[in-house]
Amino acid sequence: MASAFGGIDGKRASVNSDYFRAGDYITYLTAFKQSPNRAGLVNIIWEMTVVAVLDASTAAAEPRGPHRVGDSVSWLLSPTKHDMALPNCKAALMTIIGVPEASITQEFCDQLSSAAQPMKGYFVQWSNRVIQTKNGNPFTVIKPVRKLSKVEGERMIPAQTLADLQIDTSKAD
Repeated sequence: MASAFGGIDGKRASVNSDYFRAGDYITYLTAFKQSPNRAGLVNIIWEMTVVAVLDASTAAAEPRGPHRVGDSVSWLLSPTKHDMALPNCKAALMTIIGVPEASITQEFCDQLSSAAQPMKGYFVQWSNRVIQTKNGNPFTVIKPVRKLSKVEGERMIPAQTLADLQIDTSKAD
């Protein structure tokens, strides 16, 4: 009998996460990476864990409601499909890292998305809102507010939550 696991050796594990929805949250950044989609186009992916829900009222427009503490979420940006992907990524990096616009180059982003994952462990506050596009379709605007220091993160997020989610604060800035 053939094994159901044939070909698993060369596969990468997938992460089960939701697209980032409306609401005000604090997340723990687990990865900032580049990854090809099924069509071979490279996307930018922010992977996070929700560690605090600050305001869920804007998520009323979301069919699935707000995220909960512990949810794995991702923000996917497709530079080959959407002209605002790179400007949105640059603005997010400027806010989170606190560097000037001119510092955010391809080389800089390649380093941030490398296997070293220098931003992994950051606590980031987000304020996401649903807007209506020109066509009347809902669209979630993802907006980082700021990066929290390690002390702020540990003060704002209950120690039990950090322990339950196995959050390592040693890399928080």
